Amino acid sequence: MTIVTLRFQILYCFVIVDLARREILHIGVTSSPSAQYAGQSFVEAVADRDNENPRFLIRDRDSIYGEEFRRRVKNCGTRCLITPPRSPKANAICERLNETLRHDCLDHVIVRNALHGQRVLNEYVGYYHGRPHRGLRMQPPLGARWLPPVRRVPPKDVVSRPILGGLHHEYYARVA
Repeated sequence: MTIVTLRFQILYCFVIVDLARREILHIGVTSSPSAQYAGQSFVEAVADRDNENPRFLIRDRDSIYGEEFRRRVKNCGTRCLITPPRSPKANAICERLNETLRHDCLDHVIVRNALHGQRVLNEYVGYYHGRPHRGLRMQPPLGARWLPPVRRVPPKDVVSRPILGGLHHEYYARVA
């Protein structure tokens, strides 16, 4: 996904998402993507996970996935599945995530540079992981730790916390 900055520079957003839980494993912003950058991002995304490495990686036919990237993915024990040309439905979850990032976040924020873009997207990812998803039966990607309280909270004890300067809000019960 591309991001246009305040000074009309093109930045590239590299996203790795777990298809089972719709969890964003890694999100990075760079002005000069390369196979080394993509490979290192993949290794960082899967190395921090407690469970085993993913069996498959679905990717498109972009030139960024060069020999260095393929070698690093293979060394992690992951098999690459390449989508057919001009078929965005083959990787629909990632395509939808790109649209969500664009419509919910980047269309409302003017990004100054790569560092600012990374900071904005990292803050949005925290919000994204806490909200319900229809594909997960209205559960958030991070699962049970984000479930609503069992009993109804009186409206006077609900507090909102602004996300991205008030673009979105997170609501929680005030601690007594």
